Amino acid sequence: MNLNITIEQNRNFVSTNCFSKITPDCIIIFLLLFITMPVKAHSNVKTNVEGIVVNSMTGEGVPFAHVVLRHSDSYVGTTTDFSGRFSLETYEALDTLVVSCMGYETYHTNIILGEKNNIAIKLTETVITLDAVTITSKRERYTKKGNEANELIEQAIAQKSQNRLENLAYYQYKQYDNLEIAISNLGDSIENSKLMKRYNFMAENIDTAALTGKRILPFYKTETVAETFYRKKPESKKTFIDGYKYVEFTKFLSAESMDIIMRDIFGEINIYEDNIFFMQNQFMSPLSPLAPNFYKFYITDTVSIEGTDCIQILYAPRNSSDFGFMGYLYLTSENQQYAVRRTEIQLTKNTPVNFIKEILIKQDYELVQGIWTMTESITMVDFALAGENFVPLYGQKEITYSDFVFNLPQDDKYYLGSALIVRTEGYDERNDEYWEENRTKATGSTRSTYDFIEKLEDVKVYRVVRDFITTIVGGYYAAGPIDIGPVENMLSFNSIEGARFRIGGKTNGRMSRRFFIEAFGAYGLRDNEFKYNFTGHYSFNKKKNHPWEFPTNLLSISYEKNTDIPGQSFLYGTGDRLLISIGRGKTERMTMDRRFKINYKMETINYFSMNVNFTHLQQYPLGQLSFATYDGNDFSPYTITSFGLNLRYAPNEKFIQSQQNRYPINLTAPVFDLGYQVGIGGFLGGDYTFHKITAKFQKRWYISSYGYFDTYVDAGKILNQVPYPSLFIHHANQSWAFQDEAYNSMRYFEFVSDQYINLQVTYCMNGFILNRIPLIKKLNWRGLISFKALFGSVSDKNMPDPDTNPGLMIFPHDADGNPTTFTLNGKPFLEGNIGIENIFKILRIDLVKRFNYLDNPNISEWSLRFRLRLVF
Repeated sequence: MNLNITIEQNRNFVSTNCFSKITPDCIIIFLLLFITMPVKAHSNVKTNVEGIVVNSMTGEGVPFAHVVLRHSDSYVGTTTDFSGRFSLETYEALDTLVVSCMGYETYHTNIILGEKNNIAIKLTETVITLDAVTITSKRERYTKKGNEANELIEQAIAQKSQNRLENLAYYQYKQYDNLEIAISNLGDSIENSKLMKRYNFMAENIDTAALTGKRILPFYKTETVAETFYRKKPESKKTFIDGYKYVEFTKFLSAESMDIIMRDIFGEINIYEDNIFFMQNQFMSPLSPLAPNFYKFYITDTVSIEGTDCIQILYAPRNSSDFGFMGYLYLTSENQQYAVRRTEIQLTKNTPVNFIKEILIKQDYELVQGIWTMTESITMVDFALAGENFVPLYGQKEITYSDFVFNLPQDDKYYLGSALIVRTEGYDERNDEYWEENRTKATGSTRSTYDFIEKLEDVKVYRVVRDFITTIVGGYYAAGPIDIGPVENMLSFNSIEGARFRIGGKTNGRMSRRFFIEAFGAYGLRDNEFKYNFTGHYSFNKKKNHPWEFPTNLLSISYEKNTDIPGQSFLYGTGDRLLISIGRGKTERMTMDRRFKINYKMETINYFSMNVNFTHLQQYPLGQLSFATYDGNDFSPYTITSFGLNLRYAPNEKFIQSQQNRYPINLTAPVFDLGYQVGIGGFLGGDYTFHKITAKFQKRWYISSYGYFDTYVDAGKILNQVPYPSLFIHHANQSWAFQDEAYNSMRYFEFVSDQYINLQVTYCMNGFILNRIPLIKKLNWRGLISFKALFGSVSDKNMPDPDTNPGLMIFPHDADGNPTTFTLNGKPFLEGNIGIENIFKILRIDLVKRFNYLDNPNISEWSLRFRLRLVF
């Protein structure tokens, strides 16, 4: 049977020149990477080669063509993009250009060294006749109907459950990961530069990137030894990390955090999964049931891989701007198993992933006990934060799988528990003998990279720049056993305090691994008041650097005198930050709090946490705030004595731990939160007895390559009579920065409730709509839409009234006596926003619409909010 298959050469297949995307964790890691970049040295001879590769008969561009510039054993290479274009540069004496592509004759030509060469290359088509397939470049419109490749993929999808390890009742295997990150694009004469002559140990570590052929200088490395156990019924899959070795840049990021960052960026790709999480985005697998409607498939060859006959299938997204892969699948043809024998994965040029120039993922499967099982995976990534030469980085991750055991059950401890990843005790403290025994594969630079970083610590300029960057990112300056900060709180502004100056610090693990102290002092130039905090921590488990390292088992006692805006809880940090100070209006209502608190927090490795606290709080009104009542009383201070209990469960949550703050990496883990607070009137001066109950739920839901939904629900109820400072003061935002958790068109103290339900849904389209609009799609913008609804009310017992409740505090008013605080009785507060993110790869802009309560004072129906956010 002969089959003519069309391979469109202009817009259906694109190269791997692409950009990638960074979230808060990537800001941290790339800043840390940046500080190790040496001055780039160039030779006097720079050669550029750029051009286009076309089909000699049709004139159409040839995608996926391999373009190599070489001389003897030295080379640099790339692949052509979707239109057949390519670009190369080198400082080495490489004078022969070789272009090859399946279905075409190989092309050779010489280039002129030291000049810019522009070349148009015409490849001559060859017709390959296989046993069942004939491939030509005849242009035809792609269609699924009658497409042999599409039929083969559907067969592979139908049989993939039989070809997966998960078809077994039990399995286990050992895994060794070797990750290396390097400075890339070094000039040919780097070894002779002043920098290398001064620090000759750098030149000894220079290597060549396997993906690009460019000179690289490895400077960061991690190694992992782990064992995975799987049970089908009831289903459980757990990975036990037994060894982890990494280069430590800063104590402000733990080994766990660095491991999570690298796993999140590089991922572990399983082609049999319906969706693949890679570079912090979800991509549809070519073996997903939806793949025939998302990808185009072409049979391009039949090949033999180590004696196994395979069908080579080329695939790429139907829309080249979607979040999709492109590459080759090699399916076994023997006995019509259609199992994966090998896969090569790249990204399309138009896939809107930031900061990535080129990616190649290669995986090999071997027949193990009758099942085609992945035994090796290598991921190569060429990064560039901006342009070709601004922080050019190269990353390579190799994984080998070995010691497979099938259908042999193990002890229940290997299956029970909700945690998917378990780190064994001492996993990050293994000695050199352990690593020599457990490395199944390692590059030659394994030892030299560790030695390189140790020597780099002796370079003063490196230490100064590193400490500066880690101070900005981590928030603290490390001064021996004392960390000074947070730096973002040292200066702030508000209408009541004026310019506010704050200095603080805390002890770290160098002083004690169990006892920790933190304190700060602050002063406002307008109110001329001194504020302060003193906190002592005792950790029941030893900590390496700070008391908040996971898992926490911590007792804290604190006393604080400080200003506050009731109801304004922040996900990260406190309200006295410089960026929060840049607001849209005056902060006219605050409190001065004197708070004594005893808090105990316990976490388990299964991500369950319990927080128990006792609080004695005295609040004094500031600005236009008043605690007066209709019967003439004035609560100054208003005193609350309470006990609280909070339970939180977030199975398989991933986060970066940076001092007190935790930044979630992958929000697909559901988060359940249940809180209870009881106020005791008469005890230590408490003014009211009350019971307050709260509950929260949040989760991210990916819809394959079409983006994701973020859902957030919280509710609360107060069972007794309380004045308005103890009601739920709903979370507003008066800054220009967009806040996901807040109502961005609501003003501080605008709404209160004693019972409420808050619903928030955001759909991030990952460019699904914008990438289909001509011209706009070139900008790689990503659209999102959000809707928020707040249902609440204040019962009669909590409404201040001169007749029925004269002893309750009067709701806040402005200077003219007009009410500024309202209830939601009768109708919910509704807000929506449409946003565009990834503008200049860093900026997000939201147009916020307030749908009701438009007659309230000092509000806007429409408003703009901004956010700086780096994402892959």
